Amino acid sequence: MGVYTKISDDLHDFFRTNQIRTSIQWNADLEKFFQKWIAVNSQLIEEEWKLMAEEDEQKQDNEHYEYSKHDNPAFTIGKETDSFDIEDEIGKRCLSMDVGTQCSPQDFGFVEAPLNLNEKIEDQIREGADEGGTEEEEEQVTTTGGRPLDEIKIAWKTNEKVTPGEALRLLNRGFVKHRELESRLEAVEAIAVRRAFVGKNVFRMLPFRNYDYKYVTNSCCENVIGYMPLPVGIAGPLRINDYSVNVPMATTEGALVASTNRGCRQSKWVRSLVSEVGMTRAPVVEFDSAIEVVQMRNWLENEKNFDLVKKEFESTSKYAKLRSIRVVQDGKMAFIRFVATTGDAMGMNMVSKGTSAAIKYLNREFTSMKLISLSGNYCVDKKAAAINYMEGRGREVVAEAEVPASVCEKLLHTTPKAMAEAANAKLRIGSDRAVCLGGNNAHAANIVAAIFLATGQDAAQVVSSSMCSTRMEVSASGDLYVSVTLPCLEVGTVGGGTILLPQRECLQLLGCAGPCQSLPGGHANRLAEVIAVTVMAGELSLMAALVTDELVSSHMKLNRSRLDLYPSHSQIGNRPLIISGVDITQNLFNRSIQPKPHSSQSSNCSNIL
Repeated sequence: MGVYTKISDDLHDFFRTNQIRTSIQWNADLEKFFQKWIAVNSQLIEEEWKLMAEEDEQKQDNEHYEYSKHDNPAFTIGKETDSFDIEDEIGKRCLSMDVGTQCSPQDFGFVEAPLNLNEKIEDQIREGADEGGTEEEEEQVTTTGGRPLDEIKIAWKTNEKVTPGEALRLLNRGFVKHRELESRLEAVEAIAVRRAFVGKNVFRMLPFRNYDYKYVTNSCCENVIGYMPLPVGIAGPLRINDYSVNVPMATTEGALVASTNRGCRQSKWVRSLVSEVGMTRAPVVEFDSAIEVVQMRNWLENEKNFDLVKKEFESTSKYAKLRSIRVVQDGKMAFIRFVATTGDAMGMNMVSKGTSAAIKYLNREFTSMKLISLSGNYCVDKKAAAINYMEGRGREVVAEAEVPASVCEKLLHTTPKAMAEAANAKLRIGSDRAVCLGGNNAHAANIVAAIFLATGQDAAQVVSSSMCSTRMEVSASGDLYVSVTLPCLEVGTVGGGTILLPQRECLQLLGCAGPCQSLPGGHANRLAEVIAVTVMAGELSLMAALVTDELVSSHMKLNRSRLDLYPSHSQIGNRPLIISGVDITQNLFNRSIQPKPHSSQSSNCSNIL
């Protein structure tokens, strides 16, 4: 008797003897029934699971899953027993090729061909690595090309052709490092090898094809296994000074784009002003005595000496312009904070390079000076710090707007007075009582992070870039005056993630992709303006939702999936009861059950459960 038949009969008996019960009693009795049933029929269940596992294995040997056919490429033409599965239209061309021929996507007229290592070959390689056989035994094992391990090693060392399957074997045996794969294989092949190394069928939903990895390699990421798709929404049009833009926002927080979009259209005028403060780097050095620190500081305060250091600093880049040097002493240690403008780049690498050259020059002037670290945490980079909030870092941006009282009442469902009172209580008093560092705002980080992700900014810089002071007051005309001040917005439109094509398109949408040819720094300034004004729109909308108590209802509508993402089931043996591919417990608790009739009356369990 099969498990499915057995449990059906036993359930029928259970329903027949338990007809009149409350829903609570039914749930309790059902759970006891399953616990007892599993204990009694454990051997039968294990046999069923073993049979299912054998059927699944047979299925995997005979056919491909759909995702494998469309998400991964063919590598090498091999023997019939170890060839890579390929699309039908590609297969026709492969049939005419010799065994061992590597197939590239371009060979078949594709920008990128679907790509996947054959599952059998992956299993053989993994088993060889897991078994831990002797070197002599391992040398006898052959893979896709039928070559022993030593021959593959020599081929790798001498820059001869190595198939992805062979590269995976070397990777499994520790002969090859992940970072070396791209130097010998096409990027998409290297990624497939790396994914196979991590585990079979691990990355079913993480895509990796249809992406131009030449912008990633040696620029944005190492040991790549794919890319992470993020939803991108549009808020706008947003009016800023004399132009309008639609703002791309990458986020997984429902209601954020909708709320920001609402705030984009409420003001009768919007102004924004950017001040380029400069990027900073502050190495820490040590002298033999505290007196020498004072001597160096006095030396740098001399304009002529400062110009000498400035010349060394700026020799490393045509865009880096040193503005100031500040020395902070701690005993015989000194923190030297360099501040420089960096054109359209965010500028951390540029300033670090210039700082390194300047420190070497200072070392020639002060031979007892010892560099402890190029960054002494007085910069301050990627940490919330009072010095950045007070003195600025990157770009300081101020945005202001006036919202007519009629708009507040009609569209925001509140009044300027109520908004101003809430802003004072929450953004001023509440933040001060909590001692928020740069946190006198409602949710500036939400907007900054979303635009950073969409435009390829350094996501870690959100921690300081989102430090913001938001103000709301009733103007003399009775309207609502709103302003936001972001003193350390660290953004750029060249370098880093801005070179990636999707992120570059988002920058193009804002009219600030790449370097500004007419005015270095002009595009980064425009991006800073857009971020500041979008933050102001988000602040305006959220504060209105808080005042009118609409926050929860909007999030329940837009920030809560209605899909059955985590189906519940009876926690029997800490796992669901799956029989013939069917979760029986899931069906019992989430679907109607019609037991076999045992009399003229039938019992519909859905009415009880």
